[in-house]
Amino acid sequence: MKKIFVGALAVTGLLLTGCSSGDADPVRADSTTGANLYDSCADAVAAGAAPLREGDPGYRLSWDRDNDGVACEVDAAAAPSTSSKTPEFDAVEYQAQIERALLAGAGLDSFTAACPDISWLCTISDIEARNSSIIVITQQVTEADEELGRKTVIGVKNFIGEQFPDLGWVQVNNATGTVLANESI
Repeated sequence: MKKIFVGALAVTGLLLTGCSSGDADPVRADSTTGANLYDSCADAVAAGAAPLREGDPGYRLSWDRDNDGVACEVDAAAAPSTSSKTPEFDAVEYQAQIERALLAGAGLDSFTAACPDISWLCTISDIEARNSSIIVITQQVTEADEELGRKTVIGVKNFIGEQFPDLGWVQVNNATGTVLANESI
């Protein structure tokens, strides 16, 4: 009777620590199958189960690097994204949309059709989208005409401001690269 009692105590001790006689690493097994759920933290991450908290199925003490009761902690920067991927910014398409919106705002089909009535629109030679919030407009003039730069920023704001809610900054350069205006809209 004494051997059975001692054996029962040993088995109870192993069960309380989560160990089997051949397993030095405490593991919480799947309660329905009795099997370990994950072979590695990478498997737990791939299954979307990480991080594993003490008491969770699959938790292993050896995977808890800082012994805080959380194993397979996932660095937010390295974690696989479960959300849909944000589409890449298409600068060429965005620039074309801005050009079309500017011309539609003036009721025109080309920048040269704005001459001589709308000088700031007439002299645009290029529109560059740095991202969805910053555009650089190049004017065909070579002088440092700050008034033309301000008119261009105001025109952009008035003609397309509400159509492009992310657009917040316009830089206007002349043909030689001199900044004529650099303002928020």
